[in-house]
Amino acid sequence: MRYCSVSDVKGWLNMTPTEIQYDTEIQQIILNVESQMDEQLRAYTTTPLQKVPDEIRWIAAEWAAGVFRLKRANLDESKSQPLVSEAKERLKDFIRSNYLSGKAASTGVVKG
Repeated sequence: MRYCSVSDVKGWLNMTPTEIQYDTEIQQIILNVESQMDEQLRAYTTTPLQKVPDEIRWIAAEWAAGVFRLKRANLDESKSQPLVSEAKERLKDFIRSNYLSGKAASTGVVKG
């Protein structure tokens, strides 16, 4: 586990731990989401984060759950997934409060 686990994502999806048929797909989604998160965090700290705050863990899990749901959306449903949008906003808030407020966060080495 880097930022979140398959179990964390399953919590957002209301899946039980015994529902393993989607585990490989969820793991791939997690890797993609973590890569996107690193891309945004990289401007402010060394990535991947060595010490993962709970907030980052839950942002990653929520975002991954949203991508999972988006992949299953009907054609007539909106391509906007609220979980993805909310997770992206929460990551922006995390960056603002931990890296742009003039103090170094305990989540990594601040660049600059």
